[in-house]
Amino acid sequence: MVERANTIWADGPSGSPEQPEKSRIRAWGTWLESAVAIGRWFATRAEAAAEAAFLGDGAVVAVYADPTGTNNGLYKIASHALVKISDFLPGWQVVRLAPSVGSTANAWRFTATPFAPVTDAAVLFFGIAPVTNTSSSVTVSFDGGVTTHAIKTAAGNNPPVGALVAGLPFIAEVAESGTQFRLLSDFASPAVQAASEAALSTMLARVVGNFASDAACDSYLTGSGLTKIAGTIYFNTTSSAWKYWDSSSWQTIPYATVADGSVTEIKLSSGVLSSPAGMPINGLLLSNNAGAPNSAIDISSGKARAVDRTLDIVHNSGWTKTTGLFSIGSGNGMMDAAVQASKVYHVHLIWNPTTGARDFLASTSPTAPTMPSGYTKRRRISTFMTDGSGNIRAGQWRQDGSFQLAQPLVVALTRALDVLSLLTLPVPLGIKIEAHVQIVLFNGGGTDAGFYGIVRDPDTGAPVNDANLGQYGLGWRNAGNTYAGRIAEWTSAAGQVYTGSYPASANNKMHVYLQGWRDLRDEFV
Repeated sequence: MVERANTIWADGPSGSPEQPEKSRIRAWGTWLESAVAIGRWFATRAEAAAEAAFLGDGAVVAVYADPTGTNNGLYKIASHALVKISDFLPGWQVVRLAPSVGSTANAWRFTATPFAPVTDAAVLFFGIAPVTNTSSSVTVSFDGGVTTHAIKTAAGNNPPVGALVAGLPFIAEVAESGTQFRLLSDFASPAVQAASEAALSTMLARVVGNFASDAACDSYLTGSGLTKIAGTIYFNTTSSAWKYWDSSSWQTIPYATVADGSVTEIKLSSGVLSSPAGMPINGLLLSNNAGAPNSAIDISSGKARAVDRTLDIVHNSGWTKTTGLFSIGSGNGMMDAAVQASKVYHVHLIWNPTTGARDFLASTSPTAPTMPSGYTKRRRISTFMTDGSGNIRAGQWRQDGSFQLAQPLVVALTRALDVLSLLTLPVPLGIKIEAHVQIVLFNGGGTDAGFYGIVRDPDTGAPVNDANLGQYGLGWRNAGNTYAGRIAEWTSAAGQVYTGSYPASANNKMHVYLQGWRDLRDEFV
């Protein structure tokens, strides 16, 4: 035990009052030097080694910022040399990790502050995952070092693929003799939270919530950084109805119910929904456009069951389509081929199930129009006719599928009725049409006798020219008189009807004028 200075330098004998023994002074000085050395901090190991020659054995020094991470720690002096005793530095129990250049999904690299000791449980590491792992075997290294440590879960297992999500905060320690970098934080909970938030965001893009108006819903979506897409829905608390976004506006979702209101369409079986009975068209009426009646058609809002009876196609606003080649949207063309003169065109409501877009297409075909890309559902809703210049003929379209020409068309003048023969009417082709015609019966010269005029659907077969033929007559023309009357008769799909007279005579004549037609529009296919 080293003596205290007061003892060594106490007043001595009268003969030598100031002369303590030198051995006692050296012992005290060595003790003092060692005491001064304890707790000295050096930035690098080289600095500490340079001072070791001047420090007494047993002194403890710290190295805290050596570029070589393993050089940092606590040392004792033995024979004027440094002997490392621990990676631990008092007061430096937390190391923060900053991602460094070169990190990959399964080989993370960090810069450590203050440094990264490799002694088990010496410090706690705080960091953020730089890259999402793509393998269950992931390593980490520090400060550009070549030594790697295997990242393990708190239980000592490899992390699942994708569990270490980029941006995920973590706490860890070195374990298993410096071979492992063991995560102490629960990486699963943040990953689950991130996945839940992503799923919620996806759901909110489709099902938004309860709002008093369309504007309130839009405001919420904008403020939340969400974008509404075709099919996005919300519940309108003002009207107590679900509404959906149809790519252009918010629409009320239609729910079909039976009389007692307890069964909705969604509860019905596919066999009921695809029943051939009843394929009504609601709305979707055509009219000549006021500004460009020769080249544009206005179409009202409405809905119709698709021709394959799988769903209703709903169109919620009035549109205008022109006789230009098809282009998506109101005000653009609707023709699947260049418009022709003196033709009757079928108008189809079409739907693209991918985008939810609805449109209108005009074609000479009632069953196989040339559909635009992506449009797979359709329903024929009406027809229109062009004149000799390719202009749309004026007329009146009605909800029952009938069309009345503003100016009747002359089909045949002074047609001989001596034999039954087929007459082609300028009506829609490819389907049966109820033609509305005016018939004028008169004598064309020679013997003037009364007769029945005959107009008949050829699909029922040609009437036999016998005594019963008169029973097919549309009207009786008395001798010396002229008969005029309006009739409705079905045509063949080729637009033809039989004409004739009874008794048959070359003197019996007929004028035929087309006033319009009625089209069932596949309601009972």
